[in-house]
Amino acid sequence: MKTDELINMLANHAPPVDRQIATRRFGTALVIGLALALLVLLTVSGIRPDIGQVAATLAYSLHCPEMSVAFWAVWYVLGMLIPTAVGALLGPRLLRW
Repeated sequence: MKTDELINMLANHAPPVDRQIATRRFGTALVIGLALALLVLLTVSGIRPDIGQVAATLAYSLHCPEMSVAFWAVWYVLGMLIPTAVGALLGPRLLRW
């Protein structure tokens, strides 16, 4: 664009450019790129049977509004400690070979 064209455009009260357009375009490109990368990954590697569990866990973790450190310290640690304790107690009795 030449300087004279810019001056004419500004003098004729051209509508302002939306400031969020670059952010929206980048976000759209990012989502499309991630979707295509996932599609290529699934095409090349194949679909694993446990991918549904991974997707459900990811969806829950992104949706869960509770993000405080106290919540994570209590519930996520308990969620790991309980199966570990059960495995430590029952493992030696049930897994003898």
